Amino acid sequence: MFRRRRDGDEGQPAPGQARAAGGRHARRVQEPGDLAAEDWPAEDWEDDGQPGQPGQQPAAGGEAAGGPWDADADVGYPEQQRVDLGSLHVPVHPDQQIQLELTDDQSQIVAVGVTSAHGRLQVRALAAPKSGGLWDEERGGIVDAIAGAGGQSWETEGPFGTEIHAQEQPEPGSGLTGPQPARFIGVDGPRWMLSAKISGPAAASPELAKPLEDVLAGIVVVRGDHPVPPRGLLEIQLPPEMRQAMAEQMAEAEAAQGAEYPNPFERGPEITETR
Repeated sequence: MFRRRRDGDEGQPAPGQARAAGGRHARRVQEPGDLAAEDWPAEDWEDDGQPGQPGQQPAAGGEAAGGPWDADADVGYPEQQRVDLGSLHVPVHPDQQIQLELTDDQSQIVAVGVTSAHGRLQVRALAAPKSGGLWDEERGGIVDAIAGAGGQSWETEGPFGTEIHAQEQPEPGSGLTGPQPARFIGVDGPRWMLSAKISGPAAASPELAKPLEDVLAGIVVVRGDHPVPPRGLLEIQLPPEMRQAMAEQMAEAEAAQGAEYPNPFERGPEITETR
């Protein structure tokens, strides 16, 4: 479920886009069981359409159904099961899994990943100025960084507007050979920008990408009223029940470790000498 981002990934346009900005891809640090839709606590799902508006209408002829959506607007968004992750309410289907990416010290969740049989969607929400247009500013940096890492890229129109298609050089030690396809997608919303990447075979196939595009289109962004500087990460949180379960697991692990390694400063059994 959890992944850790490596040094150099912070502040990049989207989770998993580290090579497009001079850093390295996140790597897995724990595999206690990636969670499919049915694994999330029922209390954390919302199944009713709520007020909201699309952050950006899809390009003409595109397949995305108007989203992603803003939670605070007045236009209703489609009814769909979504898991509440704080700034992101993410739809997940039974044949997909959610994974969360952490900083190196595991103190902060920085990205959400949704994995299908043919690829992976990585997404996060960034604060943006009221004037919008942050995605237009970000694309040039992504293109330059891809070229600097030995890859190739080009802009094209997709279901969510202008996006970047790329052939990236594989990360050393990944086991991959040859250039790897990737799509970088940005959606400007009211005071937020949704930054996403599709990787794997789905990045090169519109048909295989459709399930991941549907997830992206169904996301609801909760910007909140608190101040966040432009390009600052909007907070991603585990649902309360999962935070409690993790705390209990950590407490159990610490108790077990304490039983295995007794406190060396604790007084042990004593023998009274009789003369």
